[in-house]
Amino acid sequence: MKAMRTTAILLVTLMLFSILASLSGLVTEHEKADENLSEEIIKMEATSPGHSVFTEYVGAHWCGPCHGASNALHNLYTTNGGGGSQSEDYTYISFYESATTGWPSDGPINRRAHINPSYYPTMVWSDAPSSDSTYYTSNTNTASRYESGGNMDANAADYSVSVIQSENGNNMDIDITASYSGSGSKTVFIYAAVTEDTSPESYDGGGPNPHHVWKRWLLNGNNNGFESVTLSAGNSVTKSWSVPISVVRAGGGTNAAGNFLTVAALLDGSHTSHRNVLSAGDSNMAPTIDVGVKTLTTNNPSAPNGGYINGDVVDLEATVINNGVDAYRDGGDVRFFYKANNVKTYVGSTQALSNFAATGDTQMFTGQIDTTNLPTNAYQTTFGVE
Repeated sequence: MKAMRTTAILLVTLMLFSILASLSGLVTEHEKADENLSEEIIKMEATSPGHSVFTEYVGAHWCGPCHGASNALHNLYTTNGGGGSQSEDYTYISFYESATTGWPSDGPINRRAHINPSYYPTMVWSDAPSSDSTYYTSNTNTASRYESGGNMDANAADYSVSVIQSENGNNMDIDITASYSGSGSKTVFIYAAVTEDTSPESYDGGGPNPHHVWKRWLLNGNNNGFESVTLSAGNSVTKSWSVPISVVRAGGGTNAAGNFLTVAALLDGSHTSHRNVLSAGDSNMAPTIDVGVKTLTTNNPSAPNGGYINGDVVDLEATVINNGVDAYRDGGDVRFFYKANNVKTYVGSTQALSNFAATGDTQMFTGQIDTTNLPTNAYQTTFGVE
């Protein structure tokens, strides 16, 4: 039994369980450009290569050509990524030198140092090395690189990654699922980061602000690298994180929660070298949520003021709501769980979801968690429902 009463973090885990996405101007690293900003590129949907594509971008507020490169990437995203396009198979991350805070400190991954740009802007397609003038470039013809496959792994169509994030009080709960449809088993690393969908800071001279601006890595339990998982056909693996929404700022006309964008990619090795990129996606590509968790409450009769000691039984009550515009009759299951040391354990029996007659209808579910077998060193335990 724990000597002290530990405080449990009581989080509502809003998880999906319905039907469960020519060279431009170059500026050397030490120059400050005063060129006129490039004209915004006309948006035109490119032809999908049949698999996802991923780009990393490095730019700075003072760099005139960076503005055009940033626009080119985001135009490709809004027509072929998570901006409501039909293909939804393109995403990217920006490492951006801010006028107020400078370069972000992105250790321990140190991705900007890995890219090692000698000029700005730099766009790296699928972790290409600097010797690859086609996919390590400042060329703003993003559509041609995307259509040619974006330097992704030859078997990229065999992999997929989905990102689902849900607001949980002051936190954002994030689930990243990696899948593989090929033969045998494959070990992959989940490159994952929290970004600002639209930065509240602009390039010098104004105009559209940078997008997908890196803010924090999502790392393994040792906090020294990306999570690795082993995949086989039909056996996807999900990893979960919970991050304060305050990591990002309001931007693009929305609050911080609305501006919170999680981006992920699958690599065939650790971040310590140039790797093949297998798949990519972000939280804007998640499927529409028809049914979700509206509330989750907990009650520990042994500790009315909160917390628990091993042996206490915690009562849980969840309200599930139909968020869709129509009646919901597709069924599903409701399960309670706890997460200790970032490991999810389901408890109790699976409960069946009934039909919802109309939008806004709710159903109530109850469960219990016996804390006897919870790890004694898990001083932060999350109770949830999905």
